[in-house]
Amino acid sequence: MSYFGSSLAPPSSGLTASGVNTLIQQMLSTQREPIYALTNKKDTLNVEKAIYADLKTKLSTLESIVGDLTNGEDTIFLDMSTTVADSKVVTATAASSAVSGTYTVDVTVLAEAHRVFSDTGADSTDTALGLTAGTFTLNGADISVLATDSLEDIVASINVAEYGESLGFTGPTEIDTAHITELDEGTLSADMIAHFAAEGITLSEDATVSVDTTGERWLITDHENSYSIRDEGTNLGVYKGGREVTATIVDNRLILEADSTGVDYALDFTGSADIGLLKGTLGGATPTGLGILDAGGAFIPAQERVAVDSAFTVNGVPITRSSNTGLDDVIDGVTLNLLSVEETEVTISSHKNNITAKITALVNSINDTASYLKQKATTTADEEKKTYTRGALAGKSLFSILRMDLIGTMNMEVDAGPLKRMSDIGVTIGSGLEISLDATKLGSALDANFEDVVQLFDTIMQRYTAILDPFTATSASTTTSTLDLYTSAIQTKMDNIDTHVERMEKMLLIKEELLITQYSGLYMRSMQLQNDQQNLLSIYSGLSMYG
Repeated sequence: MSYFGSSLAPPSSGLTASGVNTLIQQMLSTQREPIYALTNKKDTLNVEKAIYADLKTKLSTLESIVGDLTNGEDTIFLDMSTTVADSKVVTATAASSAVSGTYTVDVTVLAEAHRVFSDTGADSTDTALGLTAGTFTLNGADISVLATDSLEDIVASINVAEYGESLGFTGPTEIDTAHITELDEGTLSADMIAHFAAEGITLSEDATVSVDTTGERWLITDHENSYSIRDEGTNLGVYKGGREVTATIVDNRLILEADSTGVDYALDFTGSADIGLLKGTLGGATPTGLGILDAGGAFIPAQERVAVDSAFTVNGVPITRSSNTGLDDVIDGVTLNLLSVEETEVTISSHKNNITAKITALVNSINDTASYLKQKATTTADEEKKTYTRGALAGKSLFSILRMDLIGTMNMEVDAGPLKRMSDIGVTIGSGLEISLDATKLGSALDANFEDVVQLFDTIMQRYTAILDPFTATSASTTTSTLDLYTSAIQTKMDNIDTHVERMEKMLLIKEELLITQYSGLYMRSMQLQNDQQNLLSIYSGLSMYG
């Protein structure tokens, strides 16, 4: 006989750990809905903020173009173009100050730099020449020659003279040869710099040193401090008045060439203490001099290319200059470069291509900005889904007004001058409120009424500046732009949302911990009940065996 009946069911599975977690999450999910709503709102604000950033970029670009088309020192209308009939003869560039016109340039002589060279010397250019020590003056620089100098040493002394002030190291302390020979990389060590500092000579860390193979000859150059220092207290000269000279070695000959063209920059040995160093010959077993001058102290014609100034005429006016290039003092506002001996024409005119390109950019920029504003302010209907999507700027009349101002200003009438509207020069507004440009009509207006076109644009562009400035804040009278204020307000809202969400998340975390504690107790009691049920079932089964 059964007290509970044989139909007693097995214990129910009751609560499970996963079931408890699911239940808690379901309860929390409902309470998270306000957080989801705030997050969606922040996303919407972020989109609006990005729109303001994009719009500010578009308006700033437009304002820059407007500035270029406004009459002033930097207006595009002052851009001048140059057309050269034969660019192999002359090239030219024109500044805004240039006057339109055609100039005939006839080049008869090109400027050349003075160059002299010696006779052929010994095969080895790094062997001591054994010349009598002395000093010669080259274009104002004193060049010292020692008996131990090779041709390469003399070249180095001539070339280093352009580095600036020269200091003779004549202090009581000799520079230790060991300090020199260890500098095989050409950079002065800190010890070496300190050595000079003790003698009152400051060298930078960028100073370099060159040493000959014996370690007995050295030359220090310091571009930062404009020093050139040589051993044995030798003072290297400095070229005067920009009359630098470059020395080279070709076919064992010493070549000297002025760095600048023209008679004013010819090589000059006036004032040489030891003029004999420049005479004699480099050839033979025993060189007697550098072989630059003849016995009378004159240049040797067969070894000289004389300095020549350029000679040319502009519209028949004879002109000479020491250079062929960078001639910016011949035609006012124009820089000429002479390339060959020939005649050609240079035409200076307003740069219509640049002006047309800038006006085209204006039209494109206004159309792009107006289209963007329309897109972001329009409410779009989805006929299939029967839904409407509002643009981020929908309902904000300020931006609708801005769009109409950008388009409408292009059609405004001005009082001054014969040109009253932009349509008079080929800028029109279509039925779809899109602006277009007739480049042919604009070109004709620029040719026939250039100053009137400038005046028309200046008036219209000043109106555009007044429209744009509140949105870009580029003038001194406006400190913060409208778009900056809108962006700041949105950022404040987003920050408040973040603060609110963070507070709500903390509250939900506390709620979650309470629910876990609560349902953990229920789960444990459920487990206990299941255990008790199992025990009762076992007892019942045992009793059933005895009927």
